[in-house]
Amino acid sequence: AGPDLLAFSGDKLLGGIQAGVLLGKADNIQKLRKHALYRALRIDKVTLALLEETLEVYLDLKRLPELVPTVGMLELTVEEIQKQVKLFLERLKLPNKSALKCELRKTESRTGGGALPELPIESAALVLSHPEWSANDLQEWFRSQPVPIIVRVHEEQIWLDFRTILPHDSDELMSVITRLI
Repeated sequence: AGPDLLAFSGDKLLGGIQAGVLLGKADNIQKLRKHALYRALRIDKVTLALLEETLEVYLDLKRLPELVPTVGMLELTVEEIQKQVKLFLERLKLPNKSALKCELRKTESRTGGGALPELPIESAALVLSHPEWSANDLQEWFRSQPVPIIVRVHEEQIWLDFRTILPHDSDELMSVITRLI
């Protein structure tokens, strides 16, 4: 029952240091230790210590979303994310005659290319458009800020998936959008 060997990345969903991790039956792991590439591919003591520290975080499941941002982002409900976008829009206070249009829209997040690329997760986005700027121009502008902001262009608009915006990043995002107004 189960796989003989399981390989995964230590940095992606695990939220730790970049390392390849192999789990499996002891006899299979022992066979790998005898391979000529073992010495070249094994991790060093520092990487092992950091990986161990990451795994110890998983012993406290109640604090896991707080301690591993990726887990925290994945656990957010769409309602929680929509609330974050609404609060952000309230704080933004766009002037009535602002050319910049901002709205809340439902979207889908993906966990990344290597983890679960085909599994969409319901989310919410702040969608921006400006009549004088193309979506590509806005994208370039966001990327050129002192703290670059990576946005998604979709339907000729800028989409900021709030699942990926940490609470301490919203002030910087606010100041960037305010400069755009």
